[in-house]
Amino acid sequence: MKDWNTTVEPSNFMPRASSKNASPSGNSRGSMTTTPTRSSSYGASPMSSPESQSYGAMASLEKLSKMVSEFVMSNFSEVLEQERAKHEERYHLKIDEMAAMQELIDELNGKVDDLTNMVKRLEDDKSDLERDVHAKEKEITRLEAESDSMKAFMKQTDITSPGGLSVASSTQYSPGVSSQTKLQKAIAKMIKEAKAEEKREIDALNQKNDKLRIEKANLEDKIEGLKREKDNLSDEIERMRMYAESLEQFGNQILDVAGQICGSNAAEWEQNDAEGKRDDPDDELSESDSEE
Repeated sequence: MKDWNTTVEPSNFMPRASSKNASPSGNSRGSMTTTPTRSSSYGASPMSSPESQSYGAMASLEKLSKMVSEFVMSNFSEVLEQERAKHEERYHLKIDEMAAMQELIDELNGKVDDLTNMVKRLEDDKSDLERDVHAKEKEITRLEAESDSMKAFMKQTDITSPGGLSVASSTQYSPGVSSQTKLQKAIAKMIKEAKAEEKREIDALNQKNDKLRIEKANLEDKIEGLKREKDNLSDEIERMRMYAESLEQFGNQILDVAGQICGSNAAEWEQNDAEGKRDDPDDELSESDSEE
């Protein structure tokens, strides 16, 4: 019988048949026919099948998708953190500006109180001056009445005036005429000087009163200006407070969106891990090789 082992080369995965393993009954022929079958089954890679290639491509795409998602999320998280830090810094700056403005408002309130007290003191001084002026006017009235009374008395005692004191003889010389006239002139001069002095004092008091009135008006204008400045600062503080609240809300919205995105991706990855999906095609290939 022909020895098949001498004419047919076996597969690389099968040991070369020896002459003692040949069977005269034809088993050697069976060995020759089964060798190509084993070679075709075990020598080829399992990835050569369409199902294996499709599974490997899907695993590669899934791994690539996960890598892209992680890259986007890492960069997006960094951008969100920078944006949040920027808004937080602006928020703190606005808070500091509000505190500085509040201090300025407190200072303006103190100035307004001081000016109000000054106006009150000026009003008290004005009232005192008005009382002094009224007293001086009463004094002038009294002096004028005394002057009129003195004039009437001097007129009655004047021997030269009609209706005055009579004389014994028209030729009799009276030495008191000259002294009486001098006395009358001296009294009139004293009254005139007293009235002039009182008038000068009244004029001085009126000037001081006018000066106080002007100072009071200036202080009232200054108080009104401070009040307007205070109101403007209060409005600015209110606007800054609303802006700070909007910044805080915007920062919270950014954090909420970031949390939702990260939470959804984390849930998806946990679900994939729970379902036992493989994302690494290299791991799949290594497992296929190990099974082979």
